[in-house]
Amino acid sequence: MAGLAPAELVAQAKAGDRTAFDALVGPLIDPAFRLAFGMLHDREAAEDAVQEAAFRAWRRLGNLRPGTEMRPWFLAIVANQCRSTLRGRWRKVLKLSGHGTPSQSVEDPVVRGTDLRRAIRRGNPGGPAFDELPARPLDALGKTGARQ
Repeated sequence: MAGLAPAELVAQAKAGDRTAFDALVGPLIDPAFRLAFGMLHDREAAEDAVQEAAFRAWRRLGNLRPGTEMRPWFLAIVANQCRSTLRGRWRKVLKLSGHGTPSQSVEDPVVRGTDLRRAIRRGNPGGPAFDELPARPLDALGKTGARQ
């Protein structure tokens, strides 16, 4: 397969020839890994992203337009997979596992008595508890808000 032009390899890969696909993607695995590792900063996550991107590229090979080079197309799939991985990480961080949903949460008596919209209009978002906070929170810690 080394003597075939990239366009011929793409045509064969689109026809279902896995060897042709391997010949197209094989040289791109190292650059794809470097891209994924640069985006994810995690070796295992980068390997998983490249593997998933290769699988997606195989499934979507029919979307590769004639005349389009394989390298930018495949690396775009890798980058998109990395972005999906990063979004998934944020969902895990933001997930309130074990703490219940807001409708199931325990109500705080101070919060229950506060009408947030009305309090914001009055300039007192937290009710009586808010009044006890210092005007400048950093002052309470012995720090000033000014940069040094």
